[in-house]
Amino acid sequence: MSTTLAVVGPTTPDTKLSVITLQKARVKKGLLYAEFAEQTTLEDPARQFTMQGTQPIHDDLVNALAELVPHFVRLTEQLPVSHTADERQPFTVSGFSLSNKNGVTLSGSRTLSGGSVLNMTAPFVSFDEEAFEEYDGAQELEQAMSTVLAEVELALRGKCNEAGRQLALFEQQPEEAITEFGETTHEQPAPAKKRKARRVATPTKASAE
Repeated sequence: MSTTLAVVGPTTPDTKLSVITLQKARVKKGLLYAEFAEQTTLEDPARQFTMQGTQPIHDDLVNALAELVPHFVRLTEQLPVSHTADERQPFTVSGFSLSNKNGVTLSGSRTLSGGSVLNMTAPFVSFDEEAFEEYDGAQELEQAMSTVLAEVELALRGKCNEAGRQLALFEQQPEEAITEFGETTHEQPAPAKKRKARRVATPTKASAE
């Protein structure tokens, strides 16, 4: 079993476990994309990162996202409150966005009978107690989100599908990328030097005579 990373960003070997604050995440084609801030200590300024994973996410994260589907279905009013698990089969939750107002916005999709996909974003749900009346499942959603956040953080630290390998985010090949403050670490090939066109002299009428 692979070990997880203490710090996602560049660091020294003796750095203790960092503090990660997730802001946004989504899964597409089994790969994780995340926006987050990281602090090596609570006293240090947060560094902002954008990460595109290259290894398939672990089944634990897949299962955690699946637990959000009942809330997603209710919030988007796609099914009545009383429905079966089979009726939820066409729905998936692929991402979320966290708010500094202590709440979450879920995003996902529904596969229609013809095979096309309907992408949807659920209304924002506040986790403040006084707002629980707006959505009576807010407390359960908050608990489910805590599991998702834990799994996303583990994914950032290297947890991935066993068919993959440890994500060494800062010891990766040029085609893999992580960005800090919007600057990617992709190695760009040097631009090819343009060759100057050679002028070919054409004989004048006088010289031709």
